[in-house]
Amino acid sequence: MRVFKNAVPIDDNEHSFKMPEGEILFVAEQHGAISFWFESPALDPSMGGHLEDDTRTFRVFGTGHIIPEGYLYQGTAMMMGGNLVVHLYEVIK
Repeated sequence: MRVFKNAVPIDDNEHSFKMPEGEILFVAEQHGAISFWFESPALDPSMGGHLEDDTRTFRVFGTGHIIPEGYLYQGTAMMMGGNLVVHLYEVIK
């Protein structure tokens, strides 16, 4: 088992990543983007795992912004000392 990270820009666009299904462990601001960490045995080469063709898509929304149907909340991150709070959502199929 290993922990992996992806970063989602804060730009009102959806961003897709090749990654397996599973729980997001943590969401935080890092270097001006929203990063999220996830645990996966499927990506762990020591366990015979490899990157599957699973694709997951995410988008960052600001507090107070309208979130359309079809998105699933994954976590919240504070930026600029807490002056900006954003929320990570995943596109659900």
